[in-house]
Amino acid sequence: MGMVEWHGSTGILSPTQQHVSGRFDVAASKGVLIRGICGAYSCNQSEVEFQNKARAYINVQFNAPRDFACQEDSYGIEWGGPSQGCTTVSQMTALDVLVAGITANP
Repeated sequence: MGMVEWHGSTGILSPTQQHVSGRFDVAASKGVLIRGICGAYSCNQSEVEFQNKARAYINVQFNAPRDFACQEDSYGIEWGGPSQGCTTVSQMTALDVLVAGITANP
């Protein structure tokens, strides 16, 4: 998946500069992007190469908040960790990636 500037060196989606300055709507777009990729994954069952790439991408994003950005049952917006506190936006964004991970790995 492209857009190198959206990702850290590990391939994990990173908060944007707008998030750092308080624009949580931009940070929440991470969840929208993951939701879109998951939707395309679900609708393209016959495209095996796309499915494999989408699943691999979703899995990187799925594992990141679980491994690095979790404080008990709460998730931070910086999926690469460490968790720096949780907000409503970070929880909603985490839901998108967790549901996508479950969808891509039945």
